[in-house]
Amino acid sequence: MKNRIAKPEPVESKGGSAPRSLKLSGGTEEVALSEPLAAATARSGQSISLQVASPVVVKGELIIPQGAAVQGEVISVSTDGKKDMLEIHIQHIHVGGQRVGLKGGTFRYVGNRNEPLLFRSGQQFMVYTAGAHRFSL
Repeated sequence: MKNRIAKPEPVESKGGSAPRSLKLSGGTEEVALSEPLAAATARSGQSISLQVASPVVVKGELIIPQGAAVQGEVISVSTDGKKDMLEIHIQHIHVGGQRVGLKGGTFRYVGNRNEPLLFRSGQQFMVYTAGAHRFSL
């Protein structure tokens, strides 16, 4: 479980106590493929499903649960008979009705000569949350 340093920031309201929110400003996240991905069957523009591998906790509050849906896309693929190539872009995490943008999520892999390029379900990738995101508690 990852712990982040963040300050709870009150949100102003009229009357009563202010609801609490936390701001997540950047951070490293591990995401994992939800299903296998092979260069032999992948197509450019194809959506890929991933999930958050570890929960994100800020100040003792669960912000992004393990298993939260992550969206990605196959950017390009090549199976020229010598070396397979697969390029993917991991775009964002879906959590609490909002999208958390990711950066550093473009990966390009070239397989070994005459061997198929295949990622098994559960293959993990390291990405970074982009910008600041506020979560209501």
